Amino acid sequence: MKVIRYFNILEDTFLVLNFGLMCVVVTLQVIFRYFLNSSLTWSEELTRYLFTWMIYIGSSYCVRYKCHIRLDFFVSRLPAKFSRAIHIGTNLIIVLVVFAMVPACIATVMDQIAVKSSAMEISMALVFAAVPVGLVSTAVRILAEDVQLIREAFRKEEA
Repeated sequence: MKVIRYFNILEDTFLVLNFGLMCVVVTLQVIFRYFLNSSLTWSEELTRYLFTWMIYIGSSYCVRYKCHIRLDFFVSRLPAKFSRAIHIGTNLIIVLVVFAMVPACIATVMDQIAVKSSAMEISMALVFAAVPVGLVSTAVRILAEDVQLIREAFRKEEA
């Protein structure tokens, strides 16, 4: 699980730096617009792209801390074995759907390589890459959660 620990550090660092940069850029835009009567042409675009990345990487972060909304009214009333089995099955379905989506996402990223953003003139592939990166990192988190649930199930059976 050492790899997961490094992944956690990378994810946390990315999200904190991303959010901090967003705050700095928005603050600069406010200062330039209201105090200097001049607007930064790239600030809104950069903030939007940073926010896009934060959403997709944040999805993986939410899996790690179990913050996603989950409807478990009926599942929580089942015996632990059945509840765990349904949880693992649901997670596997999510992972299958994610991996079914990734090839199309990568194709979209490849289609956007030559397209430039209007203000910053960066490749839109950098923005669109947030989707497959976020989906894969979320799937990895879900699989890690399933491994943990399966290990717990075997430990409880042994005891």
